[in-house]
Amino acid sequence: MFKVRSGCFETNSSSSHAMIVLKEDKPLPKMIEQEWHLHNGKLSIYHNDLLFERSPFDVLIDWYHRMCYAIASFGEESYDKIEAILYKRIDGIQEIEIWGGRDDDYYKYGYVDHQSAGLLKHFLFKNDIDLEDFIFNDRYIVIIDGDEYGVYDTMVESGLINIDLIEKCEGVYD
Repeated sequence: MFKVRSGCFETNSSSSHAMIVLKEDKPLPKMIEQEWHLHNGKLSIYHNDLLFERSPFDVLIDWYHRMCYAIASFGEESYDKIEAILYKRIDGIQEIEIWGGRDDDYYKYGYVDHQSAGLLKHFLFKNDIDLEDFIFNDRYIVIIDGDEYGVYDTMVESGLINIDLIEKCEGVYD
């Protein structure tokens, strides 16, 4: 005998992240001024900024959040490389710390939901983009969404996002 539940919403929901590349001739204007998280030579990275699941919906448009996504995507594999990039690109930086995190090693460098894990690595390799360019070039935008929400699709359909500015979109929305 099989038991079937009816009248309840069920989903195998997961993340549906996407990488956006803007056209070079139409740069994205700065929508907010991002604080640098740099104090007395120390760059503090808040551990919660390294968690990327299917919600909340987010649009990563600045170097700090792209850097956080890169750390969470690559973890220990590329953390030293990302640190070296930051020391090279940010004047006055003397120390980098991740604070407010969990004690276990699994989440030490954050987390990208299983459905979108590997997306950044594939995107960079396929498009011959180096990590430094991805982090510091405002042409690159990361969309954080969940397949059960589809916020990005709704924003495009409503005209809130001008797709004429987009050169390419890779991930769930391509």
